Amino acid sequence: MSSLTTDQVLGKMYVQQARGVDTFKFHQHTKRPKDLMDIKDIQLRKKANKKLAKIFYKDADKKGKY
Repeated sequence: MSSLTTDQVLGKMYVQQARGVDTFKFHQHTKRPKDLMDIKDIQLRKKANKKLAKIFYKDADKKGKY
């Protein structure tokens, strides 16, 4: 029986923790938005979406709109 491992190659991923305690600390945490449509929050979301698109649409012929 072998152990599967993966390497993270796209840099750090960000999370907004909803509840509980992060005992493993695998991800960098972001603060919850305090204002609606804050420019820093929008920039962070766009950056995260671009990185996730590289994962979800890797080698895809078409990219969905989201």
